[in-house]
Amino acid sequence: MIEYLRGRLVALDDESIVLDVGGIGYRIFCPAPGQFRGCSSDDVIQVYTHLHVREDEWLLYGFAELAERTLFRQLMTVTGIGPKMAMAILAAASSREIAAAICQADLPFLTRLPGVGKKTAERLIVELKDKVTSAIPVLEPVPEGGRKGPKRFPEERSLWNEVAAGLASLGYREAEIRQALSDLSRDGDRLQELTVEEALRLALQRLARLAMRE
Repeated sequence: MIEYLRGRLVALDDESIVLDVGGIGYRIFCPAPGQFRGCSSDDVIQVYTHLHVREDEWLLYGFAELAERTLFRQLMTVTGIGPKMAMAILAAASSREIAAAICQADLPFLTRLPGVGKKTAERLIVELKDKVTSAIPVLEPVPEGGRKGPKRFPEERSLWNEVAAGLASLGYREAEIRQALSDLSRDGDRLQELTVEEALRLALQRLARLAMRE
């Protein structure tokens, strides 16, 4: 219903931020609200949102990257994982680390995430491995020597990562995503002038043209 919100940050605490959008204050729960602590009241920020509707309340969850929101939604499809647990998982490690651990069936890493026991970790691997594989272009390589365990790292807001995550969330296959990114790379320096939405729109146009040729 609400794809994203763009506005001024007016408040934050340990679990949420308040964004002023056109004079309306939206409370948005985030995995790491502290990442916005350096923003001033004059800064306009954008968060990708997920609206969770319950009988007694509607809750907004917000993410700095599309990849993070995509993984949040995928986590909630697994039995036993609701929005609060999914947020705790994303607060403990980066979306790229979690997705890589699922793809590589890294049980030791997954079982160190909050609330994730062996059975839940196994369900994550079985139920999500194919889904996160489609988002492989957004994953960072795992350094040799393995991981040291869940830790929150500041994520680089990469245009490539967000476009790839957006395409994956729309159901495009890995090969199609790679083709779109390869095609976009030919635009060179022009890409630096585009917003994520503009780059994603351009990628969709390129994919549509490719589909018409087939």
